[in-house]
Amino acid sequence: MNHDAMEKQDTTIVVAGRRAANGYVPVASTLTWALAAKPAHLAEAPSDQDLHEATMSAEQVRDEILREAARRSGKEGGSEFEQAVLSVEMEVVRMNHRISASFSLSMIRFFGAMLKPVFSQIFESIEVDPLQWEAIRHWRLDRDGPLLLLPTHRSYVDFLIVSFACYVMDVKIPFIAAGEDLGKIPLVSYILRGSGAFFMKRRFRGAGPLYTTCFKTYMQNVLTHYGVVEFFVEGGRSRSRLMLEPKKGLLSIAMELLFQARVPDIKVVPVTIAYDRIVEDASFLGEFLGESKLGETLARTLKAANVLTEDFGRVVVDVGPMLSLKEMASAYIRDHHALHVSGGVSAMDAPALTDTMPLVDTRTSASSSGDDTITGLQGITVSKASTPLPTLPPATQRQVLDGVAEDTIRCLEDRQVLLPSAVVVPVILHRTLTARLASSGATSATYTPLPPTPPDHEPTCLPLAQLAAKSSWLGSELKIRGARLHSSFLTLADGIREHERGELHQQWEQTVDNVCQLLRQWLVREGDGWKVRCRPGNGSGSPDGRRGAVPTPLFMLGPYRNQIFHHFANQAIVVLVVVSCLRSRAPAMSLLASNNGGRGVIELSAIERGVRELLPLIARQFYHPRQMCIAAGGDGWGGVRHLHETLVDMVDFGVLRQPTDDTFAVDPSGVPIMSVGVSLLFPFLEAVWLAVYTLLNLHHTATEQKRASFRFTNLKQLAVLSRKSGERLYEGHKLVCGDACCVPYLHNALITLQAMGVFQLSREAQLGFEWGNAFKQAADRKALYSRLEGFRRAGKAIFLT
Repeated sequence: MNHDAMEKQDTTIVVAGRRAANGYVPVASTLTWALAAKPAHLAEAPSDQDLHEATMSAEQVRDEILREAARRSGKEGGSEFEQAVLSVEMEVVRMNHRISASFSLSMIRFFGAMLKPVFSQIFESIEVDPLQWEAIRHWRLDRDGPLLLLPTHRSYVDFLIVSFACYVMDVKIPFIAAGEDLGKIPLVSYILRGSGAFFMKRRFRGAGPLYTTCFKTYMQNVLTHYGVVEFFVEGGRSRSRLMLEPKKGLLSIAMELLFQARVPDIKVVPVTIAYDRIVEDASFLGEFLGESKLGETLARTLKAANVLTEDFGRVVVDVGPMLSLKEMASAYIRDHHALHVSGGVSAMDAPALTDTMPLVDTRTSASSSGDDTITGLQGITVSKASTPLPTLPPATQRQVLDGVAEDTIRCLEDRQVLLPSAVVVPVILHRTLTARLASSGATSATYTPLPPTPPDHEPTCLPLAQLAAKSSWLGSELKIRGARLHSSFLTLADGIREHERGELHQQWEQTVDNVCQLLRQWLVREGDGWKVRCRPGNGSGSPDGRRGAVPTPLFMLGPYRNQIFHHFANQAIVVLVVVSCLRSRAPAMSLLASNNGGRGVIELSAIERGVRELLPLIARQFYHPRQMCIAAGGDGWGGVRHLHETLVDMVDFGVLRQPTDDTFAVDPSGVPIMSVGVSLLFPFLEAVWLAVYTLLNLHHTATEQKRASFRFTNLKQLAVLSRKSGERLYEGHKLVCGDACCVPYLHNALITLQAMGVFQLSREAQLGFEWGNAFKQAADRKALYSRLEGFRRAGKAIFLT
């Protein structure tokens, strides 16, 4: 292991960054350090020529070439067919060169020498735990099967950090699945290919069977002959810092090897990467406002060198336990009674996976010779599966794949490490929201154009001592909810001696202040405190001069707040439902009164009905493997999954009381954390409300003026229009959360409303849309709006309590 530039902190070490530079940089130069390193197993990497020949000679590729040649020539056989075969073969050669990596020891060393000073310039530290890498270090391809490294994806820097950590920790450097656009950038593509990157189209749909077969064969050859592949199971970067729904394409390619018993197992290692600040976060603003994502070019890459002058704080790389895909799939088969193994045997009755379990059809196995091993390109012998999965039909394989993908995302979500910014920003945004709401005299919006509006409210500054205390309290609440906190949160631990409390309190205040300094582009110091950077009165409300009423920092700080959202998502939904029910019975009821004369008690059935109303409206806004969902019942009604567990947790955490088995009431001591939890959910709720408001306002205007003021052709245009409406509402204090105007949130809201049958796109309609059958009547549309408004009022009541 390369121990240069590492600082010991319990079992955590710093492998790069400015903290490592304070006396921990080796005497030798960075270049000498890179040349001295010997990346493990790099000599075992098959050459690009070996992989190319293996791909071209694969039976499935040859079959696809013949099918494509027959399609182009119109027949099989003859000179035209032979010419078509040669043409298709040349096309596959070019395709394979565009896809393939070109591992090079010299390039790996150059990359290591280049990344180390860059990381030391822009990051305070990159922290890893060597003990977490032991399983990877002891992994063997012939014994354990291929290894998948599956990191979270928040930044383009993710794969660089993972490869750099592998280089420093002396483990096998992975091949990396990267987007095709990166492979088109001159020089950059050369460096990435030499460092193990192979390139794929962002979408296989429309790519054609020839490309799909070629790419799948190449990736499976890498898995079986080299073993280690890294890809992002979330697909693209999560700009919101919420977990994204898994993209199963690459995972399905890997699992096909397992289903066909071509490998003994496939190991998965979830890797989470936590950032104090995302390197390219400033570039997300355009997408939040509805602008198209810019393609990657050499000019943009060179322009990115500007980040070398900025500070992005800490990075924490957390490596999870090594998981067995075969064990995950087997457990999924056993636990789901609806699945059936080949021959109609119920999964409940299926025997455990043993040596006597029949292999899959030999026509789909790696070899039909009867041998127990497969020999790789470099002479590596890989055992066949001695205890394979039972033969599964394609539909069941897809179900198993879905279950494994969800389990992987759940593991990634559970493994996320929270840095101090994850609690500091929510506290500041909560203060901004409550201060704005307290200053607003309006509680709802109308469908008609708004009158002139009052000036924007400048958020109240939060003194540093108060900010530190609230952040400490929020960190404690997260800890009891199972969150994994960074070591800097150790100042919050119980059992601290009295004489140490003052010093630890000062350390925590300094940590909080450092976080705010790091985000000073979006936050501003005022006196001894911090607040969101807003400049009212200049016509934009934004420190960067962007035209619009919603300050830019509200868009940019939202993702920092979202890091803790999954810890409160289910509880926030239940809280909104409970308070909405209470207000519908007694609008003036105080949440701080313990009994409210018996009126403060809500029946379980009422909570379930409310969740069934609210959940479908906002569920698409976030992907949370443990989020509540509507469970289909035999009578078509069903229930709400995870509701019981959520209610039990809320009682345990002191958010709700349970007077009887079937009734619940608000616990006054839980109101503060209720307020914070609902503030995390509120932007998503207001985005749905804003989408409905915009549709109603468009229809109202067209009806009143006998013409359409705007006609859209797709949901993206409508989402941008909704943002503009939202900015006017925000300026008039009719919208509480400015980042509810975030176009991705609004786009998700419109997709949800369309799926629910509220409206549908129509080229013939005057506005470009028409109401769904269940919403043709004005009363039905207003009922939907009123339900959303009721949940908004419930949230406001919580904030103002």
